[in-house]
Amino acid sequence: MDMHRLRRIVTAWWGVNHDGLQHPDSEYMPSMWEQTETFPSDQPEHLSLDVLWLKPSEIRRVLRFVAESWHIASTDYTELAEIQWEVWNASQGLQPQPDIAIAWMKSERPTYPAFPLGVLSGRPNFAAKYYYISNLALHPRLQAGSANRATLWRNAAGRRVAETLIHAAIDISHELGNYGWVAATPAPGDERGWNALKFYSHDAFTYRRMGYFTS
Repeated sequence: MDMHRLRRIVTAWWGVNHDGLQHPDSEYMPSMWEQTETFPSDQPEHLSLDVLWLKPSEIRRVLRFVAESWHIASTDYTELAEIQWEVWNASQGLQPQPDIAIAWMKSERPTYPAFPLGVLSGRPNFAAKYYYISNLALHPRLQAGSANRATLWRNAAGRRVAETLIHAAIDISHELGNYGWVAATPAPGDERGWNALKFYSHDAFTYRRMGYFTS
């Protein structure tokens, strides 16, 4: 899907200059995203995914957009909340502004012409020469019954979305001259999920992956 069209969808719903919810008379209005029956039913290999790196001025309203579209009762949104916490800390000057990428699925259904399935936050680590993935959040229906990466190794659709976001981070790493190296810090118990994403222990804190050249 064209990135400009994705931005038009988001802008039409959330507005341009403020974070307040708007309800425009628009063909892009995703009026039924909160209903579970609108969740994509395609098999993982049939998902048509695009990744959009957000501009700083877009981050807060797009994350709110994602949170609303992912709303399901009695579901843990810890990982998405952690990304929102990073953004808040940055707005208070407590840390650098994270990069935010959204994985979207193109749909032919008018109720959700573009459906957000995953969110990645990260930033370059120039000293260690890799791109650091600080958080990776998936739509609740892709979490295989758990909010952590430990179940990702047996969740084909979730793994496909996660891989798409990681490949986008690898591309950034290449652009920065870091040869595609990316890194993450798994939460306790999440290590096997990151192994499924081809990350392997580097030290006491980080797991790393060398771009696309991993088996």
